[in-house]
Amino acid sequence: MAKKFVGIGLTVLSVVVLVSFEAAAQVETVKTRPRPELEPLGVRAGSFLFFPKMEVQEEYTDNVFASRHNTKDDFITSVKPGLSVESDWNNHAVNFSTGGNFGFYADKNSQNFRDWNASADGRLDVTRDIALFGGGGYARLHQERGSPDETGTKEPVKYNFWSGFASYVHTLDSLNFTLTPEFRRYAYSDAQSFVGPSSNEHDRDRNEYSVSFRTGYEFAPAYEGFVRFGGNRRNYDDTPDDNGFDRDSWGYEAVVGLAFDLSGVTSGDVYAGYQKQRLNDDANLDNLSGPTFGASIDWSATTLTTVGAKVVRNIETTTFSGASGYWATLGEITVDHELLRNLLLNGSFGVVSNDYEGRRRNDWIYTAGVGARYMMNRHLYANFGYRFRSRDSRHEDTAAGSRDYIENRVRISLEAQL
Repeated sequence: MAKKFVGIGLTVLSVVVLVSFEAAAQVETVKTRPRPELEPLGVRAGSFLFFPKMEVQEEYTDNVFASRHNTKDDFITSVKPGLSVESDWNNHAVNFSTGGNFGFYADKNSQNFRDWNASADGRLDVTRDIALFGGGGYARLHQERGSPDETGTKEPVKYNFWSGFASYVHTLDSLNFTLTPEFRRYAYSDAQSFVGPSSNEHDRDRNEYSVSFRTGYEFAPAYEGFVRFGGNRRNYDDTPDDNGFDRDSWGYEAVVGLAFDLSGVTSGDVYAGYQKQRLNDDANLDNLSGPTFGASIDWSATTLTTVGAKVVRNIETTTFSGASGYWATLGEITVDHELLRNLLLNGSFGVVSNDYEGRRRNDWIYTAGVGARYMMNRHLYANFGYRFRSRDSRHEDTAAGSRDYIENRVRISLEAQL
């Protein structure tokens, strides 16, 4: 979930989250509250609904390369087309989604990017109590400046991402079971460095396999206790990598938790457990093991204001020389306020700590932002936002300060949809 805070997200993966965390009924938040008069109707074709959209965004950043010194500013124009297709059936479901994010810098043309993705997922209602989910997707993406494994290339590092999942969900009165295997594939492209030859990014190419089993029991109305077990396998294409390390690994986690809904005012889930990631064949890389935990809570402070809080601690991969991985700990608070029926305000503050195993490096990343969403009608939305982000890298290397940066971004966009 820390990667989600600084990286990618695909529609196909959101289905896995919904399947894996069947919590009690959720609080209706400012963002999830139905607004039928402002929601797109889509275009019907038989038993399917098509939802096309187009967004144009103008953004200003005062630190294009997320650097400490000699910062460069620029304007970025982004064009974001999208299309989602949803079935409208009484039983079963099929969904398709595709979209793009094409960014053009006014001055630093080498930073232009052309991201796009496509995914599909579905649900098969086997019986009243059993459902099968499945899906997959592909995305062509670029690595954001300031990412943990960024190598300081002249142009953005591009990569391909494939994903797939299947899920079995079985409900028996107050007891439920969910089994979910997943697959992810990362394939990076070389990028031009500022000096010398191109940076070789292929030693980051890898396949990740995982499977998780979750069982929950509603022991009281709106209270569900659950346990979750999961295992994973990470296989790198290049072994050893450019730094001479074998990064193939396997790991597992075991957690217990509670999902709850307190009178429709506060809902969420909390969990805690143990996680381990073991490096297979490299004695120079340390294994990672320790407590893992997480919580996600929504509180309806008033009928017009929702406060959200999230915290999560997980093991993440890295190709940073000498480090076997890092513990990513995220804390975030969000506030959403409905100033008018069609005008939503939001604010957020977050802290991420990336603590590397095997090297004395700990990155602290701070983010804060405010925004507004104005829904003129069901076909046209306007968005405004400001984001602050900084990184404080504490590292044994005397050049660690070069990883520090501060960045401010301002954006405004217009969305059109049917």
